Amino acid sequence: MPTVLTAQAVEQSSFVLEATFYDEEGNLATPSSLTWTLTDSFGTVINGRENVTVTATGGIATVVLHGDDLALPHIARNRRILAFSGTYASSLGTLEIKDFVEFTIVDIVSVL
Repeated sequence: MPTVLTAQAVEQSSFVLEATFYDEEGNLATPSSLTWTLTDSFGTVINGRENVTVTATGGIATVVLHGDDLALPHIARNRRILAFSGTYASSLGTLEIKDFVEFTIVDIVSVL
């Protein structure tokens, strides 16, 4: 289920996201394949981060964003979407994973 984070990233800093995946029965599901893509709210890929392969262990995948991943060349485009795509093995066969998390970036000038 898509999630909107209340935690905010700071421009040009580091931001760690952990995604946990569950099967249709609510049990942890470890993806057999998993990629992520980072976009702004207009769908523009940020910093070339498209279809980046990530490994999930025990149903949890960790993504570390930093530097240009969290750049704000346009202050009005301070929302980011980290979208996941993959598959996992289930008693029902191989099932798709499509999910995303949305967060905002705080302009570093406003926090200094």
